Amino acid sequence: MCSTRSEASGEIREGRLHFRSERLRGWAMDVPDAPGTSVLLLGSLDGSGLQVQEISHLLEGGLRSLRTTQILRQGHLAGRSHIDE
Repeated sequence: MCSTRSEASGEIREGRLHFRSERLRGWAMDVPDAPGTSVLLLGSLDGSGLQVQEISHLLEGGLRSLRTTQILRQGHLAGRSHIDE
Protein backbone atom coordinates (compact mmCIF):
# COMPACT_ATOMS: atom_id res chain seq x y z
CA MET A 1 0.00 0.00 0.00
CA CYS A 2 1.28 3.45 -0.90
CA SER A 3 0.84 6.31 1.52
CA THR A 4 1.30 9.98 0.82
CA ARG A 5 1.81 12.61 3.45
CA SER A 6 1.05 16.24 2.88
CA GLU A 7 1.36 19.05 5.39
CA ALA A 8 -0.49 22.33 5.23
CA SER A 9 -0.33 25.52 7.21
CA GLY A 10 -3.30 27.71 7.88
CA GLU A 11 -4.87 30.50 9.83
CA ILE A 12 -8.33 31.72 10.64
CA ARG A 13 -9.18 35.08 9.07
CA GLU A 14 -12.63 36.67 8.79
CA GLY A 15 -14.38 33.49 9.94
CA ARG A 16 -12.63 31.23 7.42
CA LEU A 17 -9.86 28.69 7.79
CA HIS A 18 -7.37 29.61 5.05
CA PHE A 19 -4.77 26.95 4.29
CA ARG A 20 -1.96 26.16 1.87
CA SER A 21 0.24 23.17 1.10
CA GLU A 22 2.81 22.48 -1.59
CA ARG A 23 0.04 21.46 -4.02
CA LEU A 24 -3.17 23.18 -2.87
CA ARG A 25 -4.57 26.33 -1.36
CA GLY A 26 -8.06 27.06 -0.21
CA TRP A 27 -10.43 27.90 2.56
CA ALA A 28 -13.23 26.34 4.58
CA MET A 29 -15.92 27.75 6.82
CA ASP A 30 -19.11 26.89 8.62
CA VAL A 31 -22.12 28.55 7.05
CA PRO A 32 -23.67 31.13 9.37
CA ASP A 33 -27.28 30.42 10.32
CA ALA A 34 -27.07 26.87 8.90
CA PRO A 35 -25.96 24.55 11.74
CA GLY A 36 -23.94 21.57 10.53
CA THR A 37 -23.26 23.07 7.09
CA SER A 38 -19.80 23.91 5.80
CA VAL A 39 -18.17 25.00 2.56
CA LEU A 40 -14.73 23.99 1.27
CA LEU A 41 -12.97 25.55 -1.74
CA LEU A 42 -9.62 24.20 -3.01
CA GLY A 43 -7.43 25.26 -5.88
CA SER A 44 -4.39 23.51 -7.32
CA LEU A 45 -1.10 25.41 -7.42
CA ASP A 46 0.32 23.43 -10.36
CA GLY A 47 -1.16 25.68 -13.07
CA SER A 48 -3.77 23.10 -14.14
CA GLY A 49 -6.69 25.34 -13.21
CA LEU A 50 -8.16 22.51 -11.08
CA GLN A 51 -10.67 23.66 -8.45
CA VAL A 52 -12.78 21.67 -6.01
CA GLN A 53 -15.92 23.11 -4.44
CA GLU A 54 -17.77 21.21 -1.72
CA ILE A 55 -20.72 21.83 0.55
CA SER A 56 -21.41 19.37 3.35
CA HIS A 57 -24.21 18.92 5.85
CA LEU A 58 -23.97 16.98 9.12
CA LEU A 59 -27.25 15.39 10.18
CA GLU A 60 -28.50 13.26 13.06
CA GLY A 61 -25.99 14.67 15.52
CA GLY A 62 -23.07 14.03 13.18
CA LEU A 63 -23.93 10.37 12.51
CA ARG A 64 -24.78 11.08 8.86
CA SER A 65 -23.46 13.54 6.30
CA LEU A 66 -24.49 14.73 2.86
CA ARG A 67 -21.84 16.17 0.54
CA THR A 68 -22.00 17.70 -2.91
CA THR A 69 -18.68 18.19 -4.64
CA GLN A 70 -17.91 19.63 -8.03
CA ILE A 71 -14.60 19.68 -9.85
CA LEU A 72 -13.72 22.41 -12.32
CA ARG A 73 -10.83 22.57 -14.79
CA GLN A 74 -10.05 25.99 -16.24
CA GLY A 75 -13.51 27.14 -15.11
CA HIS A 76 -15.40 24.29 -16.83
CA LEU A 77 -17.28 21.56 -15.00
CA ALA A 78 -15.26 18.32 -15.03
CA GLY A 79 -17.29 16.30 -12.53
CA ARG A 80 -19.88 16.38 -9.80
CA SER A 81 -20.70 13.92 -7.03
CA HIS A 82 -23.38 13.66 -4.37
CA ILE A 83 -22.52 11.50 -1.36
CA ASP A 84 -24.85 10.30 1.39
CA GLU A 85 -22.78 8.71 4.16
